Amino acid sequence: MGENVHTQNNVYAIGVGCVALLSRLVFSIVVFVTGSVVYGQTPGTLDLRANFNTVSVYAYPAGDTGGATQAEMTYRIEGEASYRPGHYLPKTAEGRFAGSIFKLPPDTLVDVQVTVGGEVLTGQVRTRSEHFPSGSGITWHVATDGSNSSAGSAGDPFRTIQHAIDRAEPGDVIQLQPGTYYQSNQISRNGRADAYITIRGVGGDPSQCVINGSDEVNGWARLQANVFYATESRLLNTVRQVDGAGRLYHHESLGELLTAVGPLDLGWFQDEAADRIYVRLADDVAPADGEITAGVRWSGINFDNASYWIVENLSFFQFGNGSGPRGIDILESHDIVIRNCNFAHMRYSVILRGPSSSHCLVARCNFTEENLWSWPWDSMKSHDTEGFAIMATGAGGGNVFRFNTIRGHFNGIGPATWTDLYNEQINYDMDVHNNVLTEIADDPLEPEGACMNVRFWANRTQDTWTGISLAPVTVGPVFVIRDQYYNFRNHAVKVGTNG
Repeated sequence: MGENVHTQNNVYAIGVGCVALLSRLVFSIVVFVTGSVVYGQTPGTLDLRANFNTVSVYAYPAGDTGGATQAEMTYRIEGEASYRPGHYLPKTAEGRFAGSIFKLPPDTLVDVQVTVGGEVLTGQVRTRSEHFPSGSGITWHVATDGSNSSAGSAGDPFRTIQHAIDRAEPGDVIQLQPGTYYQSNQISRNGRADAYITIRGVGGDPSQCVINGSDEVNGWARLQANVFYATESRLLNTVRQVDGAGRLYHHESLGELLTAVGPLDLGWFQDEAADRIYVRLADDVAPADGEITAGVRWSGINFDNASYWIVENLSFFQFGNGSGPRGIDILESHDIVIRNCNFAHMRYSVILRGPSSSHCLVARCNFTEENLWSWPWDSMKSHDTEGFAIMATGAGGGNVFRFNTIRGHFNGIGPATWTDLYNEQINYDMDVHNNVLTEIADDPLEPEGACMNVRFWANRTQDTWTGISLAPVTVGPVFVIRDQYYNFRNHAVKVGTNG
């Protein structure tokens, strides 16, 4: 299958090579949309921006290109004698050609040549290193039975993570002992490129150190068969029945809760005016203490104008207070590394916000949600269930999401900013690769907006609504290479000018 798709005021150039069997696709796509916005670089130059395994190339020829719609590119990896051919660069704006180089080793020099209109532009860039220097400073210890008046040593640990954060300097490590930390944390401090600050769980097993956003809701009374209520004044977003139905569906009214049919009959409603929460369960037995938990904290860690941090070997569980709760919130912060962490039961697990949120890495993490795959799609769309495992909304460039496992969410990974679709200063030079996404109720991969040099490769989706949604990409290029999409309910590839 290969075709050009023309839409109003936009031209999508798509090259597809696929092997299809029923609802299974393995394919490659490149999408760009012509436009008239000049990126603002000095003519006659190459703008090269490196990630770990890729380089974004933006060429601005000085002379007349003779109406060329694409430019030729070659490149040479450090240690090689000759140049290799690269992907051609499509013309993405007047005076600008853009594209990407793939399969590069980290921390390696790359020479690039671009030829257009008889002009040859040259440049050199080094790919990013996968080494994040850390551990050169003090190790601060935290334990659930510690004390903030202590020394923070292994034998005399702090009690709260925040207390250690407020003391951390570049190169320091904050080490959590096993346990469950019912805490929210704010970070506005900076490490350095040569001395990251680290928050880690001891032992390398994320399940041993849990940052928990939930509390028990107790004191239940019966309203009618299978329906119970309790006093609750905190604004909730996620409610679960432990060792029972799992996540309960959030209804908008008590009447809706009482009349709902399966699978939405197991649900909850909060009457904010009466400070009361109602749950409907499968059995006519009042919930025992500890059986119903509710997300009452907004986030586990909020990075706000911070830089050079590592978060590793931790679990984040059921954050759900108010609208848009999340496990880790990255706001106008750069060079944040999140790796080997677990996330469960929240609307947004990791979210990046603001154009300064750049060069962040989310790698080898597990994201899980429950019951959404069995609920009707239209009961979750435009509902507070609609969220992402990983979302970059209005974020900057150079963010990488790789080797993650995502199961059961409404959406998977989204470099998406629906309200600012033509802004070229957000969600660019991004890599999303080698992720496995299953039981995704809507879009497992969902780029939206200008998405200049956003690249997807070697991702696998199975049991999803779509495979990937390119609806819309307004500038590009977006690359989709050797992804595999299995057992999708709607489309393997959604391409369009709207959702």
